[in-house]
Amino acid sequence: FLGTSAMRRAAAGLALAVGFDCPPECVTCAVEEYLGTTSSTYFSCLLRDKKRVPKQRFCKDAEAISGTSSHFRSKCKFTPDEVEDEVWDELGEESATTTCCCAKSEAWTETQCLDLTVTDAVWLGRSARGTTETFFRSDMQTSSNRSNCLRWKETDCVEHCDRYQQLYKCSSDGGRTPSGWLYYRVSLDAGWCVGDATSASDLEKWNPDKSIQGSGLESSPRLNGAKCPAGLFGLDTPWKEHEGALHHPCRCSWAGMPNKCNA
Repeated sequence: FLGTSAMRRAAAGLALAVGFDCPPECVTCAVEEYLGTTSSTYFSCLLRDKKRVPKQRFCKDAEAISGTSSHFRSKCKFTPDEVEDEVWDELGEESATTTCCCAKSEAWTETQCLDLTVTDAVWLGRSARGTTETFFRSDMQTSSNRSNCLRWKETDCVEHCDRYQQLYKCSSDGGRTPSGWLYYRVSLDAGWCVGDATSASDLEKWNPDKSIQGSGLESSPRLNGAKCPAGLFGLDTPWKEHEGALHHPCRCSWAGMPNKCNA
């Protein structure tokens, strides 16, 4: 799409501008809006590294994306030539919500108790289905024994349990001591990071190591509200491991994405 200035140039037989190139320091570039109006001065840059704003642009300091603490963006100025050609018409919207979406065939998990000598956070091993799968070490190695309160506390004249007995999930003596580490299966085939305003071309940039071909994302490249497109499941789908811990099998491989995509 050409801006009105570029169309005037074309009608006059003058050279066209090269268009807008998103700086390499940005994952994606999007329009910057203020009070519902698209800015003709700034665009929004989703930063790969919060310490590195685009060098060849005038950019404001990095700011955290709303609702996150680890992902940042910067507002950068268009060049005079870009303003002349109204290149903001080439940019898409910025996603306010993102999540990781996986193929529904990957919507299953299992847990395994591995020997205490296994200390790796990620383990590649055999599943009960006979397939080779990726297992993550759980950060919930114990569960609360609600029938055994170790400490009571009174608040506003009401007594309640302040600490329950913790039982190890992998144990040979009823949970008193651990006999192994609990690991849970996640999809070996990483998902796609999808936003509520993403286009197919955005997804190709957001997920450089994973094609969207055959996934359905070519025709439905954005979230439906906060839910993954039809045919996919993700972090919008509650997932409960058999003992109550939240162990979700859908993971996105790249941690440079906004909220929820690197969970």
